[in-house]
Amino acid sequence: MRKIQILDDKWKFHDGDVNNAANNNLDDSSWQSIDVPHDWAISRPLVNCQADINLSLNKLHKDERQSYASAQGYYDRWGIGWYRRKLDIDIKDNEIAYLTFDGVYHESSVYCNNKLVGGHHYGYSSFSCLVESGVIAVKVDNSPKHGADRWYSGCGIYRPVTLTICNLLHVSQYGIIIVTELLDDNKAEVKVKINIDNKSGKKQKAEVVVNLTDANSNIIASNMLPIEINSNDKKQYQTAMIIENPSLWDINSPNLYDCQVKILRDDIITDELNEPFGIRRIEFVPHKGLFLNNRNVKIKGVNLHHDLGVVGSAWNKAIAKDRLETLKAIGCNAIRTSHNPPASELLDLCDQMGFLVMDEAFDKWDTLRYGKIFEENWQDDVSIMVARDRNHPCIIMWSIGNEVNHQGHPDMIDRLKKLSGWVKKLDKNRPVTFAMEPHGFDVNQIRMTPLQKAQLTRKMLEHVDIIAGNYHEQWYDTYHELMPDALILGTETYPFFRGHINSNEGFLPQNPWLDCNKDYVIGQFIWAGIDYLGEAAGCGGWPVRGWSAGLIDTTGRLKPKSYLTRSLWQKESMVYMAICDDTLKNPMEPLYWSSPKWAEGWNFEHLGVTTVKMNVFTNCQEIEIQLNDKFIIRRKSSEFSGGFMEFYVPWESGKVCAIGYNDGKEVYRSIYKTAGNPHHIILTSRVLKSEGNKDIIRVEAKAVDKDDLHLYSYENKITFSLPPNLTLVGVDNGDLTDHTPYQELTKNMLNGFCVAFYRAESKELTVQIDAETKEGFKGSIEIKL
Repeated sequence: MRKIQILDDKWKFHDGDVNNAANNNLDDSSWQSIDVPHDWAISRPLVNCQADINLSLNKLHKDERQSYASAQGYYDRWGIGWYRRKLDIDIKDNEIAYLTFDGVYHESSVYCNNKLVGGHHYGYSSFSCLVESGVIAVKVDNSPKHGADRWYSGCGIYRPVTLTICNLLHVSQYGIIIVTELLDDNKAEVKVKINIDNKSGKKQKAEVVVNLTDANSNIIASNMLPIEINSNDKKQYQTAMIIENPSLWDINSPNLYDCQVKILRDDIITDELNEPFGIRRIEFVPHKGLFLNNRNVKIKGVNLHHDLGVVGSAWNKAIAKDRLETLKAIGCNAIRTSHNPPASELLDLCDQMGFLVMDEAFDKWDTLRYGKIFEENWQDDVSIMVARDRNHPCIIMWSIGNEVNHQGHPDMIDRLKKLSGWVKKLDKNRPVTFAMEPHGFDVNQIRMTPLQKAQLTRKMLEHVDIIAGNYHEQWYDTYHELMPDALILGTETYPFFRGHINSNEGFLPQNPWLDCNKDYVIGQFIWAGIDYLGEAAGCGGWPVRGWSAGLIDTTGRLKPKSYLTRSLWQKESMVYMAICDDTLKNPMEPLYWSSPKWAEGWNFEHLGVTTVKMNVFTNCQEIEIQLNDKFIIRRKSSEFSGGFMEFYVPWESGKVCAIGYNDGKEVYRSIYKTAGNPHHIILTSRVLKSEGNKDIIRVEAKAVDKDDLHLYSYENKITFSLPPNLTLVGVDNGDLTDHTPYQELTKNMLNGFCVAFYRAESKELTVQIDAETKEGFKGSIEIKL
């Protein structure tokens, strides 16, 4: 029988190169004991430098630590690291064992008992190595000479490691291929291909049983296939089954099935593997848009880089799920994995939670990290991505690059044709595209007219299925006139402004979502959904250590701008007041990704004004503003362009209220009250459940007055306690200019907030967490697991 084990504990790590580190007899008792996933850079200090953007992205600096510094968030991340772990496993004569690394960044070499058994160049691809009982050693070479990404990559074994022991006659890795077709409203066909590997050294006869099971593990369809495979050969078998009245996978009801494959010899199960899948109909219809299960759906998506804030790039399923739930709450239904294949468990979450996914292979083809290994590795890396991910119902399209060089030039078209053709050979059931840059990197393309840009795009469209453009929305109409059958997707859009290159509309508050009202535009991915580490130069460079223009900050807390997105994406009635306050502390946002400095609450004495500028984000038909229960103004939302409402409201302390009306009836009421002096801290918590024994506890601290009114302007230090049986994961305030290490218990509050993440060392636990500010304001909460 197949045995699968997650190898997350009992690892040893050494920061630096070591002679004979793969030798079984090496004394590693002084090495650091760690769990994986692990990011060795996130706990290192920052490199204080003013490295020029050209230095930090394109060439090595004389001081190695400053190479690619701004791109990597100024973390001191370079060097070589070694990991070791003992494998005490029983492998029978008729079995093999292999390790699967979901991601190691980067240039990894894997040894088993001092013998090189594998490794990988690309830090975001999965790879496997045959192993035996003994010592596993992994060298990770993250030297500057290998290049870097434009964002914080992290370093080391930063995704899960899985040990699989299976029979010599077994289902190949990623060897189950499932294609579903909805024949009509009441019937679906499930086609299953099974790749079987015979490493036994002799001809094998057996039976393969394929069971399809529903969410309650009931077998709803079954088939048996006799097989016969020659020695050391691989063979593919296939079957098709009908499911009556299928429960469809959808963004609103993500129903899943299991495909259970068993290999039997003499009625004894020798291998067994389950593969989840979903049944859905995805159609891309010219002139009409994207249809999911016969229903027109717009992509309401965000771009996500892979780091998770306090843990850096180390994958943590509980934190990732919490972030996805926050995105879901504002109406998000799609994720673009910019700009690399994600952790496989992220795709599991998207399957389970109902997100559409654009799965992306890599960023540039010629520059930075991947440019150094493109020619030798692109085919293998694309093959691994498609093989690993193709059964996920959440994935609706493949992306083979982002803002690649020489856009539209013959060399680029040749590569595009090869890449697209290869993906289509591997998966004929999904469209292929790539994210076109905004015709702004080539001087000649900047000067092109909209028609010339459309003609350039048409050249590239010959080799992809969808026009996927970064900040192209100002040219959509021209594209449609020239390419009327093409569907268009905004793979990157600004959160607030419209596209701007070669246009005078760059600073009009015309939200890019409004361009998605066209039938031939299937939706958008906002840049970015969540703030991330690295790419700091775009936000002004030092002291900013990341991208600070997302909808959600690194703590997972919604920013005011996210409520604008929510009002555009959601149908459920909502009203949100955002007050413009240029004195607000706000990490630098890059030019076109910025928005007004929106403050929350009703404390604006410091402005010394008689009126304040108020933006109201709503999907209600009308809004009425009241100040201290007095009528101020009432207007229809249709009177305002740009996707939001704007008022000048008298400023006086007390209570301001925005009331939403539909068909003349009140449906929503939003209220701010003027807060008094700081009085205490309110702590709230969420337990982020883990499948293992280590749940994550998220504790949010909020500074309030004696009446529990939030003090958004409070920014003094707060210290969290660390009770027994908890391990500190990190403390974060969402301020990417704050250089206090995540691993410290004391941090400044930002906008009256601060968040602490803990890992529970037991499933059944009751703990009390306390927090106290520098001035002695306190809070406490009891948490039961």
